[in-house]
Amino acid sequence: MGIHSQDSCSAQPTVPLCVEKTGTIQHILAGCKVALSQGRYRWRHDKVLKQLLDHVTFHLERRVNTSKNKLKESGQPIKFVPAGMKRPAEKKEASRGFGILSGSRDWVVMSDIDG
Repeated sequence: MGIHSQDSCSAQPTVPLCVEKTGTIQHILAGCKVALSQGRYRWRHDKVLKQLLDHVTFHLERRVNTSKNKLKESGQPIKFVPAGMKRPAEKKEASRGFGILSGSRDWVVMSDIDG
């Protein structure tokens, strides 16, 4: 089954799973009752989550939870800006920062997604 970049109002070929429906993007991605009953949407959803899990895990194991990651000091004050004032320009740091992840090196990813 191919998805073509056409206007959704134009004539589309039928979907092989449910021959009575036209193959619009909306139908293929979320509207096919046959695909829903066969668990295809859940399968695709879980595959996307698995990819996200793999990338986050890789990032933590290879970049954040290493001795090369310089820990940022916690407890830095928040600089509030009064209404009507502009935020002062800040110096850009040359270090590899990972945002809030830089406060620790013992992050753990927990998931219930089956491999």
